[in-house]
Amino acid sequence: MIYGEGEHLLNLLEFFRKYPDDKVHIDDYVNYCQMFYDYTEILESDYFQTHPAMAEELVLQILVSILKGDQNYHYENIAFVCREDDKILRLAPMIDPGQYAAADVLV
Repeated sequence: MIYGEGEHLLNLLEFFRKYPDDKVHIDDYVNYCQMFYDYTEILESDYFQTHPAMAEELVLQILVSILKGDQNYHYENIAFVCREDDKILRLAPMIDPGQYAAADVLV
């Protein structure tokens, strides 16, 4: 299970709609399959700039998705694990655990 009791998932779309950032124009994102997304705005957001470890983990997930050619990895499939009060605890693992196999190439 990705999250435990008293925890829930909050994806990037939900996060930036709930906590807007002037650098991220989340409503301009469109959910297209078979497309690679530019995560520059998201990585330059105040949240990721003040949480570098979380940004590094997101960058690793993005890199793995590129190496795997996973064009379905997008902002709605990227989620935080949060407490009931929405405090972010960690970045959720990628939806397809088989994607981590590409990370072994990087080690």
